Amino acid sequence: MIKADARRYVQAKPGPYDVIVADLFHPARDGAGSLYTLEHFRALRALLRPGGIFCQWLPLYQLDLDTLRLITRTFLAAFPEGQAFLAHYSLKAPIVGLVGRSGPVGYPPDWFQERLRDPELGAALRRVRLYDEFSLLGTYLAGAGELRAFAGPGPLNTDDYPLVTFRAPEFVYGTPEPADRRLFHLVRSFHPQPADLLTPPPDAAQRDRHRRLAEYWTARNRFIETGLGVKETQDLRSLLAQVREPLLDIVRLSRDFEAAYNPLLVLAQGLYRIDPPEGDRLLRELERANPYRQEAHRLRQRLSFFVPGVRRSGG
Repeated sequence: MIKADARRYVQAKPGPYDVIVADLFHPARDGAGSLYTLEHFRALRALLRPGGIFCQWLPLYQLDLDTLRLITRTFLAAFPEGQAFLAHYSLKAPIVGLVGRSGPVGYPPDWFQERLRDPELGAALRRVRLYDEFSLLGTYLAGAGELRAFAGPGPLNTDDYPLVTFRAPEFVYGTPEPADRRLFHLVRSFHPQPADLLTPPPDAAQRDRHRRLAEYWTARNRFIETGLGVKETQDLRSLLAQVREPLLDIVRLSRDFEAAYNPLLVLAQGLYRIDPPEGDRLLRELERANPYRQEAHRLRQRLSFFVPGVRRSGG
């Protein structure tokens, strides 16, 4: 690990690199604004090999949408083909990644499986719950065209006009809307299309791949929207009353979106402890909602052995 001032290190031009990642840093911290300038982004692009990738992570929970627009506008001036991704689906601490590359985008059918053949890379992907291309590409928000529309016209953040440096403290000392609202506004602003990322579908298998990715994005946005209305509680029945039907509907929308499926598994297991027949009923509903996954069935079969009076058949 190298510890150094990022601006000076980049100017020393130690590259070229295949991948450069700018981790999270609070825009209001001393000196952080200079890491979002046009000059810095251009210097980073110059360090990339052909086809190389740069990712700038942005803490949406620490900046407002106007500052995000400013940074996005500046980023696109250096990376005109830029894209945006979500790091995860947390409502309290949403994180957006701006990704720029020096080459076209279009992932063929076998690209993800090819990478899984590397045992070390496969293990690293599983540790961050990226099991397939849908869990990875499902985090995609927008391409360059929609990002430009979102950012709109306006000034850039430059060394001569360090707007982020002066705007960021307003967020710290102001009263911004909750982070989950900013995230919801963001996902509602974009309309991603499978053709943004995937190669054209020449056959039925590829068309199915495009359809499943579109379904994943729909489920993801519905999941975020559902979370806005949930009141935190330690009472299991109260929580289930809020999320049971919305999450089951989301599971029906996408066979691949596990962020709605897994919480229902956990809730069903907790329900088994206080109301076994109702826990069994929830797991059966989950099985019907997504018959492609077997976790609910396996959990129901396992729990039924420890709970008298609950059927063990698979129907």
